Order: sequence, then structure tokens, then C-alpha cells
Amino acid sequence: MLSGVSVYESGGIVLAKPSLHILIADDEVDLTYSLSFILEAAKYEVSTVAHARDALEKIREAEEKKRDIDLLITDVRMPDITGLQLAKTLREEGNNMPILVISEYDVPQTRREVNRLSKCMFLDKSVNKEVLLAKVAEMLKLPKY
Repeated sequence: MLSGVSVYESGGIVLAKPSLHILIADDEVDLTYSLSFILEAAKYEVSTVAHARDALEKIREAEEKKRDIDLLITDVRMPDITGLQLAKTLREEGNNMPILVISEYDVPQTRREVNRLSKCMFLDKSVNKEVLLAKVAEMLKLPKY
């Protein structure tokens, strides 16, 4: 999945080949747009959905087509199922993709539950773009130059 990925730095931002695909699941249109803009500027391929059930469907379709989604970024609070429930469902199905769970509410219990799941990390929505890109690179295990 990550073999042959070239990583380089431009203006202090870690950039990757567009072959790395990030799925964003968040019902807040403005935030989804902002995250997409930042990640696309860093040369990631980005797809977005507004609901966790749509994310689950998109991930399952990608698996069937042998097309990797390299990272899921999901909000905790969404109208159908929560981002935490989505992460747990993926783990129960044997999907071990990295998941970055974001929220504007830092509830310690939610943070602990997220961090207990393998390859999951909690991140506050108010994070700046440098921290976001560093966390994405960390989740994807990309070297930082």
C-alpha cells in the first residue's frame, strides 16, 4: 500500500504522492471543505462523505475493488452512527486502516476509547494545518524530512 511512496517537504509541509487516499467522514460541510483543501494541497487524494454509514459503504466498496483507502478521518458526532462506532465496526470486520477521530469536544472517555483501538488517534478539530499534516503523516507512517 505504501511501498514506493515518495515523500518530500515543501515550505515545511510534508507532501506525499497522490496515490495516498484519505476518506473524510464529517457532516460539517465547512470543516470537510477545509480539511480537503489542506490535504489536497499536500498532494493527498481526498474523498468525502457526510455520514458514517456512507463511509462504511465506501470503505467496503474500495475493499471489493482492491482500491486502498489509506486513512479515515472521522468526526465523533454524526447524525447516523458516531465516528467511534464506525471505528469499532471497522475493527470488528478486520479492517485495520489508520483512523484519525476528530472532535471539537475533548471528552476524556471518548479520547480513551479511541486510543484503545489499534491504529486510532484522537485529534481536536481546532488543530492547525501543520499539526494536522504531521498527524496524518504519523498515521500513515510516512518519514518526516
